[in-house]
Amino acid sequence: MNIARNALFLSILRLACAMSFALLSIRVFVSGGGGYLFLLWNLFLAAVPYALSTLYERAASRSSAFSWRAGIVFALWLFFFPNAPYIVTDFIHLPWEFSRSFRFAYDFILVAVFTFAGLLFGMASLFRVHRTLRKFIGTFWANAGVVFVLLLSGIGIYLGRFLRWNSWDMLLNPLAVLQDAFSHYGDPAWFARAVFLSMLFAFFTGISYAIFLVAYRLVQGERATE
Repeated sequence: MNIARNALFLSILRLACAMSFALLSIRVFVSGGGGYLFLLWNLFLAAVPYALSTLYERAASRSSAFSWRAGIVFALWLFFFPNAPYIVTDFIHLPWEFSRSFRFAYDFILVAVFTFAGLLFGMASLFRVHRTLRKFIGTFWANAGVVFVLLLSGIGIYLGRFLRWNSWDMLLNPLAVLQDAFSHYGDPAWFARAVFLSMLFAFFTGISYAIFLVAYRLVQGERATE
């Protein structure tokens, strides 16, 4: 992102975060409860890969994309990246049985704004990593790497939502995560469901990234015509 596009992105991101905090504050004040406070934690987790992608871009520019420092940051980013698109699954917490009520509509908007902010963090982080990889390994292999990341993120979202594992579990206790995941593979129905949902999550994340790229190029075109 050049300075102009980066400033525009940061403005939109800050606005989305401010709206998220405001809507949540109003809900907590009116209801007197903190039923959706977990959205703050999930948004924080979505911001982690954005911070890591910035560190990775800087580390790669100082040496290479595959230096030991850059490699460590990239590995951390890869583990935490699924947390950004994972925030989409928070729609499951909505009281869908009361979908015609005003409260449901408000909660839907609340989750939607948090989701938008989380996706902005995630897609911008993927963009930074993608751009860095293109500089060092070329467009083809960088694109292939993005596809690989999307597939892994789909699996990560599934493990997080349905098996309730976190990103740091893969770092601190990877054997337990793998054992839990593979213990279900004997059930064909579970396996088919896991593959379908993982691919669905990966596809959604890919579509989100494609939309981000289109918006980025539209802004670039507008800047060029000014």
